[in-house]
Amino acid sequence: MDVSEEPVIERAEVPPALGEVLSYATPDPANSLSTATRLNRVALGLLLVWLPMLALSGTVARPFATYFIWLIVALPMVALIIAVVSLNLPRKRSEDRRRAILAIVLSLICSIVALVGAALPSLNTPRSPSPQVKCGSNLRQIGQGIMMYANDHKGRFPTTLDLLISDQDMSPEVFTCPSTNDVSAKGATTQQIVADFAKPGRCSYIYVGGNLNTTTATAAHIAAYEPLANHKGTGMNVLFGDGHAEWLDVKAANYMLAELAAGRNPPKPAPSQ
Repeated sequence: MDVSEEPVIERAEVPPALGEVLSYATPDPANSLSTATRLNRVALGLLLVWLPMLALSGTVARPFATYFIWLIVALPMVALIIAVVSLNLPRKRSEDRRRAILAIVLSLICSIVALVGAALPSLNTPRSPSPQVKCGSNLRQIGQGIMMYANDHKGRFPTTLDLLISDQDMSPEVFTCPSTNDVSAKGATTQQIVADFAKPGRCSYIYVGGNLNTTTATAAHIAAYEPLANHKGTGMNVLFGDGHAEWLDVKAANYMLAELAAGRNPPKPAPSQ
């Protein structure tokens, strides 16, 4: 054996099947996804999730409906932010820019749809009237009841307001101001309601039209009014003899009260008028 010759070491051949596995597991930089591509896929994926959520929004139970609506509004906005970020990142593929722009446009459309959809229920929900407006409506209804009573009783106004409950079937809720602690008269029968109506705290309005009738009552006569305390002294609603109701500011209200206290109904016009 010649010692000068180096030993030849044969390399072990890799089985074909194992070679395929190794080549698959080794990432190819040319084919790896860029960050921009991944973000575009995330943005579009959020929008795909958003669509069925929008379709199911009407079936969510009330306790969770508010949170669900906020989630529907937030998803396209998050997708929009992700798409904008991806648009400004380095891109390996030419289609990354097109996908980012597509994601931005879709996100904007979905955001507008979500915001409009969230706003519509609040726009369609009827707002409860203010206590001042509700009181004016109550007195107008009382005025209508007085006129109906007068038509049935030869033009005479009712001597007391409880006659509107017993004679005209008027709801006792009409006689309470929402700004006060007064409560509606209760009872299983009309007679019981009338009896309960006589208790304190069942009527928020002061009736002064018991001696009027359709012949003597004018638009200047006072038929009923509410105390100034009902609306914290800012003014009061007044029912006039022709059935219309007006809101008087505190100055006009105090003048009217002084005139009534002096026994003048209708009140004399204020000096400034």
